[in-house]
Amino acid sequence: LNKIVDLSLRYKLLVLVGFGLVVFLGVRAFLAVPVDAFPDVTPNQVNVYTESPGLAAGDKVVTAGTYALKARIMKSQLGEGHAH
Repeated sequence: LNKIVDLSLRYKLLVLVGFGLVVFLGVRAFLAVPVDAFPDVTPNQVNVYTESPGLAAGDKVVTAGTYALKARIMKSQLGEGHAH
């Protein structure tokens, strides 16, 4: 470690040029990253349209059938190992 410090102090210009090169390459790489490389953090959504002749929207079809179907679809999209 002492040898690295001694060489760095002796060759200050080389250290500065190397630092500048690393910064330049880092900025160039950052600008080259496409925007879609970042993960999509929006929650999954499932729309289920249930038709049931003779029953209103607030009846058991929606609460028992549609909700259960939505929950099952969401569970299959997330996988069984994920917590919700």
